[in-house]
Amino acid sequence: QQAAAAAAARGAGMFLWDGAVPAWVVAASALATLFLGAGAGAGKGAGGGEGRSSGMRPALTSRGAPLGGAINEKDVTGEAGRGENLARLLHLGFGLNHYPNYLARWSLGDVERAEDMLLAQLEELRAQKAWLAKRAERTEELLAHLRRAGVDVAPPATLGEVFSAEALAALGLAPESAVGYEEAPLVLPALDDLIEEVTEGAYHLPLLQPALCARLVHTLRHVVEFEEARGPLLAPNGSQRGVSDLDFIGWGWLCDLLVRHVANPLGGLLMGGELLGDLDWRQGYITGYGPEQGERRPGAPRSSLATHTDDSEVTLNIALSDPGDFEGGEIRLGGMRGSREDQRGDVTALVDAPERGVCLLHAGRLNHGVEEVQDAASGAARYQLIVWCRARRGIRAELCPCCWINRRNDGKLPDDCVCGPRWN
Repeated sequence: QQAAAAAAARGAGMFLWDGAVPAWVVAASALATLFLGAGAGAGKGAGGGEGRSSGMRPALTSRGAPLGGAINEKDVTGEAGRGENLARLLHLGFGLNHYPNYLARWSLGDVERAEDMLLAQLEELRAQKAWLAKRAERTEELLAHLRRAGVDVAPPATLGEVFSAEALAALGLAPESAVGYEEAPLVLPALDDLIEEVTEGAYHLPLLQPALCARLVHTLRHVVEFEEARGPLLAPNGSQRGVSDLDFIGWGWLCDLLVRHVANPLGGLLMGGELLGDLDWRQGYITGYGPEQGERRPGAPRSSLATHTDDSEVTLNIALSDPGDFEGGEIRLGGMRGSREDQRGDVTALVDAPERGVCLLHAGRLNHGVEEVQDAASGAARYQLIVWCRARRGIRAELCPCCWINRRNDGKLPDDCVCGPRWN
C-alpha cells in the first residue's frame, strides 16, 4: 500500500516500519486489508460533506432519518456461509501463530486446501502490488507533464502559505517558519476558540489557506487531462483508482504536514482512545461530486456517497471548493461503530458546506455519508481533500480486525481480544 509513497515517506523520515516484522504479522495484515477493503464500512470510498452556508463554520441540523447505505467494496447480503473463507483464513492465521505444530493434527488434504486459500490471497496481493508499481512508474510521466504545463506541485516556502492564521496560532506554529515536520506544543486557549464539536467523534476548524486549496484543484484538473490522454490505469478489479492520490500527483508533502501538525496532535487530544498510539501511516486523495445530469465535471464521477466508515483511525475532510459553486452535498453524520446510534442507523447531524480550507476532523469509525449534489456552476464541483491516518504501531498492533471494525475497544483495549496480552 505504500509503494507509491515510499520515496516521500523516506524523505520525511516517517510512516515506515523501522524494525523486523514477523512473517505472520505481514500475512495477517495483508489478509485483513484484502478482506476489509480500502474503506471498512457501509459505502464506497471516503466522503465528507458539506452544502450551502455562509461563514467559516458549517451550519448544523439534526434529523432522525435512518442512514442506510451499501457496504464498501464487498457486496454484503447477510447470507450464511458467505464469510466462510474469511473465517477459515483468520482461524488459520491465529492457529499458526498461537499453537506449536498447529498443522501436525491436520490431514495432508486439509493442509493443501489451506495452502490453496493462502496462495489465492497471495496472487491477489501480487496483482495489486504490480498495479502499484505501474502507477509509481506513471508518476514520473505525470510530473513531467505537470512541469510542462506550468503546474506547481512543490510545497510553498512558509507554513503561513499552508495553514490559516487561526490554525497557526492554535497549533503553535509561526507563519514565517519554513515548511517542516516537527510538531509544536498546542496552544490550548487558541485551540478552544478554533475547534467546534459537531457530534461525538467529529470536529471542524478553519485549517488551510484558500489559495492552497485552489492550487490543489487546479492540479487535479491537469491530472485528469493527463489521464484521459494517456488512457486509464485500471486496478485489478477493473476500477480506475489512484488518479487523485496526493503521492501520485506530487502533493504527498501536504499529507505529511497534515499528519504531523494536525491529525497527530489533535487526534491524540480529542480522540486518543481511537489511536492508542501515534499516527504513523497516511493516504490522501481528492474526491469530487457533481450533478448527475449535465456537463461532465473533471474528477467528480459521482453525485453522492452512501453511508460508510473509513479504514482509518482519524480522517481529515477538507473543503477545496467555494460553497457558492454548488447546491446540496451535505455530510450526514451518524454514530460510532458499535454505538446505539450505529445499530439504529441514526443521523446525528447534517453539516452544510463550509468555506474553502475548513476541515472536518472525525474518527474513521464514525458513520458518515454525502447527500446528493443537485446543481453546480459550469465547470464546478464539490471537491474535498480526504486524508486517512492510521496508528499501525498503536491500536492496529493491539486489536484483531473483528474487534477493530466493531469498535469493541471503545477507547481502551478489551481484555479478551486474541491479539491482546491475555492470549499472548
